[in-house]
Amino acid sequence: MRAPRLYAAVLAVALVAAAGCSAEVDGVPPDGVAPSAEPTSAASGSKAWVADVRVRPDWIGRDAPWIWEYSDDVVVIAPRGLVALDQETGAEVWRLPLGGQVCGATPVPSKLGLVAVTVGRCEPAGRPTRAGMSVLTDEPATARRTTVKAVDLESASVVWERPFPGAPTLEVGGEALLVAGRCSARRFDLGTGAPLGRLAAGCDNQVLVRDGVVVVSSAGGGPPWRAVEVTSGETVAEVTVSDPYNPLRILAGQPLTVLAADTADGRSVVVRLEPDGVRELADVSTEAQDAFVTATDESVVLAGEAWPGATELSLDDGSTLGGFPGVGAERWIPFARLDGGVLGFEGTQEALNAGRGRLTLRSLRDDSLTELGSEVFLNDTNLAVAAPKAVVIDDVLLMPSHGNGGVLAHRLTLPSAS
Repeated sequence: MRAPRLYAAVLAVALVAAAGCSAEVDGVPPDGVAPSAEPTSAASGSKAWVADVRVRPDWIGRDAPWIWEYSDDVVVIAPRGLVALDQETGAEVWRLPLGGQVCGATPVPSKLGLVAVTVGRCEPAGRPTRAGMSVLTDEPATARRTTVKAVDLESASVVWERPFPGAPTLEVGGEALLVAGRCSARRFDLGTGAPLGRLAAGCDNQVLVRDGVVVVSSAGGGPPWRAVEVTSGETVAEVTVSDPYNPLRILAGQPLTVLAADTADGRSVVVRLEPDGVRELADVSTEAQDAFVTATDESVVLAGEAWPGATELSLDDGSTLGGFPGVGAERWIPFARLDGGVLGFEGTQEALNAGRGRLTLRSLRDDSLTELGSEVFLNDTNLAVAAPKAVVIDDVLLMPSHGNGGVLAHRLTLPSAS
């Protein structure tokens, strides 16, 4: 095994660039995209490798991972186990069967290289398609009973396992594991499986989890709101919300920032959850619940085709720091924040379904456009399905191909490195 190192957080999920014919037909560019801005520079991308490793075709949920970074490898969450691939070459390093279908996983490994997965007879909560797969939804997998298994990525071994009712949500904080089900939330030592205590969360509570923080509220968002740190189990805020807010998503764990619905007037608002109360930072579009979200310590970006465009908000006071309006394409699928901009795939629905489109980086500062080029990868890659799961690790773009044709890697030469 390679020596572990601090991994970079995997950004949200799957894509790659593919182009069709070179001739223009009836005034439509071959990539199916009418440019909304003139590209300012020509960055590039090149095919790095393809690994014949199956990925769960029905993996769903906005923040559900399908791949982790650890040491010099990437670890793929396959339908019934884990597979480590060399990040440079795509060569298989190790394979660990888990004895059943993988239902869920911790978003990232711990610093010591520990992860946890749920395994069992689970089904996606999404509506099935004719092909028997689910469409992408925001719902986790469902099951009567699953087993949580903790895995050491350094030794490629299961270090402990424990059965649980349902298919619980998993979150890691430090070396602690949170297992949150419909009627309970419990913390465990990720390395040993030793219980660390329960959180006061019952069947009548709503539980949100992200970035090592748990926010518990009454069903429908009623007071009080209580925020608990997964690492320590300590309550970092407990407030009675006077306004009729319903928490929808945790946008950032530090400082603790939440997207909430104001049920009195139908607004969507970004709020800061503080020890002594809730502070409203900004009004946002009602489409924000479905937006792509990425945050740093200073700001949060919300982006999406239904947004439309992107907005960067200060986590200090909610002021707008940057952004851009709709991109002009029929569809724009953002998936990563990169070099002060948002990386996304653009095209018509027909073009994306056929695996054609433009991979672009749009600046949050001046609405400038950098096109990273187009290239053929797999003819059956349906980018409309695959693009939302794009992952960027260092300078490598990874995606599970549509139809489980393997894991695709695309090396990017970014503008700052040109």
